[in-house]
Amino acid sequence: MGILIEEDYKGVLTGKAPIISGLKKAFDNKEVDRGKQLTYESMNRDSAITLAKTVIDHKVPTFLYISASSGAPMLPTRYISTKRDAERIFPTLATEDWRTISLRPGIIYDDRFVLESSGFKR
Repeated sequence: MGILIEEDYKGVLTGKAPIISGLKKAFDNKEVDRGKQLTYESMNRDSAITLAKTVIDHKVPTFLYISASSGAPMLPTRYISTKRDAERIFPTLATEDWRTISLRPGIIYDDRFVLESSGFKR
């Protein structure tokens, strides 16, 4: 669970959004009010914590969180810092009957989506 880039980068890549302003927003490291748009804070941190609390409420004994080993040079630092924020909160939620496991894999991708010159293809 989480997002890699906040802005609609697919819109930029498919020509539905302006290139310069879209890319500038995508790689900006400032936390801003983006209205209903998903942010690193809402997806990478807050939704993970909400899910963990829901798992506890439903008496599921173990919560496996797939985080990330690191960010990437072109990604805002908020990408990885919000994932680490969630990881730091999970142990504070732990009980005798509940534990959390956080994995930090390298890049995960889905080869069903391929970027071609004309846009994303399934």
